[in-house]
Formats: sequence, C-alpha cells, structure tokens
Amino acid sequence: MGDLTAAHRGYEYQDLLEACRVVDLPLGGIAAVHVDEKLVEDDRFDDLTVIGADGCRERTQFKHSDNDDHPLPYTTFTVDGRGLRLDRLVAAAVADRDGPGASARTIRLRIVMRDAPPDDAVLSKVMVPARASDASFLAGVNTTLLRFDAEALWQGVELPAQGRRKAGNVFGFLTEGDTAVAREDLEWLCEHLVVELSAPPMTMDPNARVRPSSSSSTACAANSVRGSTPTKAARQWTWPRR
Repeated sequence: MGDLTAAHRGYEYQDLLEACRVVDLPLGGIAAVHVDEKLVEDDRFDDLTVIGADGCRERTQFKHSDNDDHPLPYTTFTVDGRGLRLDRLVAAAVADRDGPGASARTIRLRIVMRDAPPDDAVLSKVMVPARASDASFLAGVNTTLLRFDAEALWQGVELPAQGRRKAGNVFGFLTEGDTAVAREDLEWLCEHLVVELSAPPMTMDPNARVRPSSSSSTACAANSVRGSTPTKAARQWTWPRR
C-alpha cells in the first residue's frame, strides 16, 4: 500500500473547512447540510452541500495540496486525476440542478484549492477574475477567485505536440466525441461555478505560532470553530488531534 499521508491531510483539511462553515447551522444561517454525501451519479461536488436559510444551495469541493507555491495547471481540468475534468463537472452540476437542487432559490458551485493562481497561457485564455459579488468560502479569508469563460472554453485552445501530448485543442473533449457536452450546460456551469485558489494552509499542532502564508494574509484558527476570534499570530488553520 502506498503512502496515504497526503490523502489523510486532505481529509483533515476538508473536515476543518466544513466545520468552519457548519458552525452556522445552530446559529440559524443554514437550514440543512450534507457532508461527504453523493447526491447524484458521479457527483463531483459532494464534499459539502449547504442549504441556506434563504434557500440558496451551495455545493463545494475541496482539493488540498501542501505545494501551495505550485500554480494551478490547465491539466487539472482536462484530465481526471483530481476529479475535476470539465465534462464531468458539467454532468454533475446539471444532474444536481435538474434533480436534488431543482427547487433551490439559487445555486452556487465552488472548488476550493490550495494551488497558486495559474500562470500558463492556456488557463489565462479561459479563466477570468470572479465578479465583485463573489465572496470567499470563509469570510475574511484572502483568496483568489476565478471563473471560467464559457465562450473561450467552447472555442478551445490549440497547443503544439509536446511529449505524449498530441497537437490540437486541449478542450476539444468538450465539443467532440463521447465526452461532448451541450453548450448551454457548459454556460450554466460557468455562470454558477467559482474556483477559489490560494486557500490558507493548516497545521496539526493546535499550539503552533506560524508565519503568515505567502498565499494568504488571513486564516482561521481551531478556536474559531468554537466561536472565538483568531489572533493575528494564528495565520494558519489549526486542528486539534482527536
């Protein structure tokens, strides 16, 4: 069996972020919550589903990485190694929209990642800054919010052959073959999805006093889950050992 340390840290990170959000349940801001529950076939937004008291439905997927200095690569969305290939995101989003989320007042989809903002030519052509009305997953946390440009994705991005990669449109799978999606469904995903990058790191030491992360100027300490305000010294998320 391979080393599962990274996977376990990912689960712990997910637990922490979910706890920071679910604390609103007893405060009345959340009407219902589903944690780590698949609600549709091949669900790609199953980490956290929150139904707000206002009828808003928000579904979030978390992707942890200890390499927060690595820019987000375009292959994150063109191959399915991290479960984020775009055609599968479209399918899961539409299935939820037309199924469990059909009665929602509004729907928001979010992917929260530790990766740094992209610096490659491909994503710079198909991703744009999020809207002024878009907010971070946790209030007060300084992250980078991006959206996909549906028109740019539909037009695609041509790249020359390199290594095992064949020359051609790296997003061609969205418009051709068995993986093709309906253009209106792609547009709907892009209208409702926010990709949140540079999420703060965490430490397993609840007494840690750490330096600010280069990717974020704000963080949430473990005691904030219990209703306290994090100090300026606690710049990384901390989670007590069970």
